Amino acid sequence: MEGEIAKATAALVTALEHGSAHSAGELYADDATLLAPGGEPIRGRTSIEAYWATGIRLGLSALAFERHVLKALGGQAVDAGRYTISIVSEAAGPVAEHGTYLVLYRQVEEGAWRRDIEIFSADEPPAATRQEPARAPFQPSRSSAPAREPGGKTQ
Repeated sequence: MEGEIAKATAALVTALEHGSAHSAGELYADDATLLAPGGEPIRGRTSIEAYWATGIRLGLSALAFERHVLKALGGQAVDAGRYTISIVSEAAGPVAEHGTYLVLYRQVEEGAWRRDIEIFSADEPPAATRQEPARAPFQPSRSSAPAREPGGKTQ
């Protein structure tokens, strides 16, 4: 199981680095779900393939996984660790997103392991959704000095 999942992970990395969203999509179960940072769940192989195709169009250039846990659960397996996605775009230049991933694999009828549920959790929110902390509007400070009557006497 460990070797087969390592090959499936390497195949995903290779497919994306070579710009093949279709090959990447083939590594998912037909009814798979992908949860990416800052978005709604992506359901189904076709939608996941479209997600990766968009990433490739936006400049996805590399994907790396660092596995911390791999545990078999009957006909399923859990793979979790750290990831890095690299994107190079004309507008922003090179950008790297780092985070934690979790993949639930399911063994399908022909014996292959397919990504069934995949979650990416970025260390930082995507730049488009980052917000500055709210600031109170400027208010002039009030003096704590005692009020003075006309003529200079303190009240």
